[in-house]
Amino acid sequence: FIRIGMSLLCFTLPETLPTDRTSRGWQASLGLTAFTLLKNKELRIFYIASALLAIPGVAHFMITPTMLAEFGSAHPTAQMSLGQAMEIGSLLLLSLLAGRFKMRWFLILGMSLAVFRFGLFALGANLNALTIILIGAALHGPVYTFMSVAGRLYLDKRVPDTMRGQAQALYTLLTYNIAAIAGALLCENLFQGQVDGRMGWGSFWLILSALSAIPLIYFAAGLRSIQRDIKVVP
Repeated sequence: FIRIGMSLLCFTLPETLPTDRTSRGWQASLGLTAFTLLKNKELRIFYIASALLAIPGVAHFMITPTMLAEFGSAHPTAQMSLGQAMEIGSLLLLSLLAGRFKMRWFLILGMSLAVFRFGLFALGANLNALTIILIGAALHGPVYTFMSVAGRLYLDKRVPDTMRGQAQALYTLLTYNIAAIAGALLCENLFQGQVDGRMGWGSFWLILSALSAIPLIYFAAGLRSIQRDIKVVP
């Protein structure tokens, strides 16, 4: 009913015509001109970091319910919704603080929490502590808000008005399509080798935590490099 209501609400929204009235050709029609955004160093770093983080992030949806059930949760699907509950609070926090801090700091916070989330999963598994695992599951809300939502705001501030739609579409393609497919294959193979192979839940999540740290380091180092280049320019 909520989805139907939201769909009907769309008919009340004002008409928004395309702002790009100059691009022509099949490449523009298919949105392929969005790939020119990757020539911008700052945008390229953001896109790559987002895609790299999304690859291990797939495990949260694929594997966490299985782990919750194995560690004693009677309602793993319901307890996964802790992440959505925390997401509401995180969205409110973002709306209050977005104007006070640069969006890049929210991105770094989201990436850091992604590393911490999988670290909590590993700790909870090693201690056989369901509560710690649930805290990790609840962190999905802040991770999504400070990476995906803040990431889209980050993009909107850095691309021309005529490219905003294509920039968002490229973000979706890289994170929710290409990275999601790669992540599903990686996480399933890793799960078979680590958990089903009896090497343990702890090592499984520690590996994913380490993989999540790669885009964090890449993004932070990339921004630092950009700031250094700006200071060098006379």
